[in-house]
Amino acid sequence: MSTKVCEPRNFFPLFCWDVISSQRELMVNTWKKVLDINELSGISEKKGWVFDWNYLSDKDYDAIVITDTTRKILWVNDGFREMTGYPKSFALGRTPSFLQGKETREASRQAIRNKLSTGDSFTQQVINYKQDKSPYVCEITVYPVKNRQHEIAAFLALEREIRQAG
Repeated sequence: MSTKVCEPRNFFPLFCWDVISSQRELMVNTWKKVLDINELSGISEKKGWVFDWNYLSDKDYDAIVITDTTRKILWVNDGFREMTGYPKSFALGRTPSFLQGKETREASRQAIRNKLSTGDSFTQQVINYKQDKSPYVCEITVYPVKNRQHEIAAFLALEREIRQAG
């Protein structure tokens, strides 16, 4: 009877940089969401808004835009700058229409206005423009933010770049 002797082999752990990179990206995105939620919770407390900001932790978005009921931008997250190229300070006090341009369809603009007037949540796609003037298709999901008297006090828009337009 013969006994086989196993020779020692060198085993090297397999590192897949794609896996490591995707894990890092997931951690960064989670941390950004935590920062967004914390900042929005603070603003909400000061303004008397009633909204479960933790709801955002399960949502997929590139940017957050908060507007008042007249559609003036009150707050944007860091993702807004990353997605559009516009600094936060430029966006504040403006309406989101500054992101629109020649390829933005009037039907999309009207649909957004009509849906805002109902006070319900909705999702709409619109062609927007980055600061460098390049168009992109933006999917916007809007939620009303109410005050303690259950009146709409603001709108929360979660925005994602779907693809470049054209």
